[in-house]
Amino acid sequence: MTIRGIVFFDIDGTLVPWMSSSSFLAGRFGHQRELDAAEAAYASGELSNQQVSAIDARGWRGHRVSEVEGWLAELPVIEGTDTVVSWCRENAIEPMLASLAWQPVSESIAGRFGFTPNGGPRVHVRSGTYDGTVAEHFDEDDKRDRSLALAAARGLTAASCCAIGDRSGGPSSSVTLRSPR
Repeated sequence: MTIRGIVFFDIDGTLVPWMSSSSFLAGRFGHQRELDAAEAAYASGELSNQQVSAIDARGWRGHRVSEVEGWLAELPVIEGTDTVVSWCRENAIEPMLASLAWQPVSESIAGRFGFTPNGGPRVHVRSGTYDGTVAEHFDEDDKRDRSLALAAARGLTAASCCAIGDRSGGPSSSVTLRSPR
């Protein structure tokens, strides 16, 4: 079946509306207060995305990949997500994630519901354990650029795509799917 379009779904504030996925994980890692303060500073423009990622990544140190995967299986998402993804697929619309959430979060949600994963920062892994450093940063511009590149790779323009998200993120959380000038 030929894909007619793509719907890009944000994770934090959209599919996971009650908290950020990072805050959910930070509660298990034991650094939720520090991360929540950093995310608030990001939302007010006091910290950059990269600074918050570095703060959060430190909390992952020493935790096994399999442990985090188990926690992510419990990450709450909005009711009806599976129905929306099924409708998209039945109508030749690719449901794709486009988020600043960590890659393991995107991969978990994609695996649970049938989204195509896309983007997100990465925590460095050594021998199946997170080392507490950022292996790959990913910001608002990367989110837009990767989404447009994936659409183009499927022979689609931005006009055949839409994005579903919130406006509760950082200083420029509203991302428009237009090519950069």
